[in-house]
Amino acid sequence: MRIAYISPTFLSDVDISYLHEAQKINDIDYYICVNKGIKQAAAININSLKVSPTVHRIEEYEECLILGNFIDLSKTFVVNDTGNRAFSINTFRAYFSLYKRIKKGNYDCIHITWHPYLAYFWIYLFRKRTVMIVHDPLPHSSNKSKAAKIYRRFAFSLFQKFVILNQAQKNEFIKVYHIDKSKIYDSSLSTYSYRHIYDNKNISNIPHGEYVLYFGQITSHKGLEYLLRAFTNIHEKYPYLSLVIAGKGNFHFDISEYKRKKWLDLRNKFIPDDELAALIKNSKYVIAPYLDATQSGVVMSAFAYNKLCIVTNVGGLPSMVGDGKYGEVITPANSEVIEDVIAKLESDESLIKEIEQSIQNDFGTGLLSWKKIAEDMNTIYNTVLR
Repeated sequence: MRIAYISPTFLSDVDISYLHEAQKINDIDYYICVNKGIKQAAAININSLKVSPTVHRIEEYEECLILGNFIDLSKTFVVNDTGNRAFSINTFRAYFSLYKRIKKGNYDCIHITWHPYLAYFWIYLFRKRTVMIVHDPLPHSSNKSKAAKIYRRFAFSLFQKFVILNQAQKNEFIKVYHIDKSKIYDSSLSTYSYRHIYDNKNISNIPHGEYVLYFGQITSHKGLEYLLRAFTNIHEKYPYLSLVIAGKGNFHFDISEYKRKKWLDLRNKFIPDDELAALIKNSKYVIAPYLDATQSGVVMSAFAYNKLCIVTNVGGLPSMVGDGKYGEVITPANSEVIEDVIAKLESDESLIKEIEQSIQNDFGTGLLSWKKIAEDMNTIYNTVLR
């Protein structure tokens, strides 16, 4: 089966991990949608766009060649959007180039991972053979864009096949967007295994000693105020334990008092993939103290290195960690609970090892592996053709 897989840069970490297995089953062309604002995100780190607003082969971007260790670069393309805004003529030119490739590509199925924006409205012409992955059944509280809400409602009203990755919000998704249950298929995420392409790189600026790691974009719904407040007491009890916060974004609260703390390693910037892989690999465990969420790439990135995750009881996070099988689930917006769960882990090293082994068994080769997910998605692709 020939499939066109179209996805934005910020989902490339899950896309590349999935395609590593899916391209073994089907003939899949991967189209990465890149613009000036998100040319560096997730698994993609493009230094500068090409001049021509069209579809380019990924081999033209030298910094992306390392991905050839994981996916077929001869079937990987970049939608090179050089426009300065959503209504830019260059943006339309880039996506019209993609439209022509899709039309001539004789694809049996179109797989998209995000609701189409204005520039590639033409994807609706192929909606009868399109599968849409719904990463966020409901928008995050920090995303209040009216345009995004309009695009979501329009897309969800027209497409006919959806794949939900977050079962915890499935019923609410159906209710809010009035989706017919027969249009929805279930799947899941596995580990962001592509990160292993960086395992042999020598990264010098990794902390010495044991540390808890938070990584990802810094926004108001991530609960970092509660994590920082908790760690003041945690470090007093466990002085060997430090906290690394790695990610780009603006804090919505005053962090000046924390910047002076020796236990905090604050990396408030874009974190290159090789550095992030090393930070995860060398961490003791990972924490995601979110106030709301759907699912999280943080969890699956941590699982790529068999690291347990502390997550809050919001959205699909509890189900991602198996309701405690692959990590610890805590209530959100509570510093004392964060202190308690870290005390629990620090008092029982055998528990940490047991959870790490469960992650390795189930996500490596078991029912939660990418191989099994790719096989299940192949069945879904075939339903589009009926």
